[in-house]
Amino acid sequence: MDKIIRAISKDKKFIAIAAETGALVAEADEKFSLSPAIKILFGRALTAAAMIGITLKGENESLAYRFDGGIKMTVAANMKGEVKGIVSSSSWMPRENEPLGSAFGKNGNLTVIKDLGLKEPYSGQIPLVNGEIAADITDYYQKSEQTPFCCSLGVLLDRESEDLSVRSAGGFVVWAMPGCEEELLKKLDENIAVLPNVTAMLESGMTATDILKAALHGFDFDITETVTPKYHCDCTREKIELMLLTLPEEELSRLKEDEVTEVVCHWCNTKYCFTKADLEMYLRVKKREKEIREKNAR
Repeated sequence: MDKIIRAISKDKKFIAIAAETGALVAEADEKFSLSPAIKILFGRALTAAAMIGITLKGENESLAYRFDGGIKMTVAANMKGEVKGIVSSSSWMPRENEPLGSAFGKNGNLTVIKDLGLKEPYSGQIPLVNGEIAADITDYYQKSEQTPFCCSLGVLLDRESEDLSVRSAGGFVVWAMPGCEEELLKKLDENIAVLPNVTAMLESGMTATDILKAALHGFDFDITETVTPKYHCDCTREKIELMLLTLPEEELSRLKEDEVTEVVCHWCNTKYCFTKADLEMYLRVKKREKEIREKNAR
């Protein structure tokens, strides 16, 4: 079962989070039929968002990472470990000897958006380091939030399966609290420097707990939270109906010409079908609302 484990050092100097997200990434692959390269990139981004999302304080708060370049990719998360995402190309593959980060090109940006329930969401942006996700997210927090921070991510594919299905996925993040001494930061850096990459740790059978213990070797810490991450989209037929009702009458009339109108949610690829009768009803509702507004305006 997937899990996210959150820990804090006993001296409250730093926080660490480790995750297993294989089922989550496999579900995203099932929804969007991703190429092997996009499975890895999208899976890394979903894993990072799930881990950092659980640090949000309120149920209505959200966090999103938007990678803009040759390919565009957005992932969003909340405090429950629920994540969803959009990727502009599900079939991209690198050329021979081309790194995965080339999906975003050399001039891409990472935008981080935090909606904390205030009047306006907070947004920060930096140029992408290399498009490898973990390095870009690490660079964002170190530069934009002036925080000693490390992120490492991995997605392991089953090389023996015909479609290179997701075998496992995971990662960890560690960041220091204000006032963390340099000697502690140095010890953390030394620990992380000798760790294998996350994909290798997953391949060896290490769990989120194992990865957390390895990253925090020599430190006393308490596990404060365990969350089950999952791919979750809050779209519903009712929400799609409300969206259709915002369309101009001319657009609804055009859609009504087809026997069935299909609306696809970009976040989860769920398809909603509306008949000609449904659209005729929405048109009647809009016309009635217009009549009421005109009457009240007299």
